[in-house]
Amino acid sequence: TNLAKQLPSNVHVKFMGNVSNQTIIEFYQKQCVNLFVTTSETESLPMSIQEAISFGIPVVATNVGGMKEIVTDKTGILLSKDFQKEELANIFDSFLLSEKNTYKYRAGVKTFWKENFDAQIVYSTFGQRISA
Repeated sequence: TNLAKQLPSNVHVKFMGNVSNQTIIEFYQKQCVNLFVTTSETESLPMSIQEAISFGIPVVATNVGGMKEIVTDKTGILLSKDFQKEELANIFDSFLLSEKNTYKYRAGVKTFWKENFDAQIVYSTFGQRISA
């Protein structure tokens, strides 16, 4: 968190910590979030990313565990597990003017979530497949 304080004034970082799911949802409903970043060294298929993409928020994440199932060209940028900090800095520098920071891309992120992770759709499709 000390390094975050050294960022330029146009960059805002919020470390949410351990809060309820409802608090996160309310935050996403009220705030404009341009990019969700997680640099975990181990992971499965994190709910935090599912929540972010459900609001159309592009993601930058490390390629560990099941991340490549949710972070694709349609939802964001996948870093190698052993990425260099300069690589992440370059992503931040170029993100603002990139196509990933557009309403069109964000709509695609949300569509990806709906087609692959929205429980109402996924459960219905699964039910149809096993009953056929």
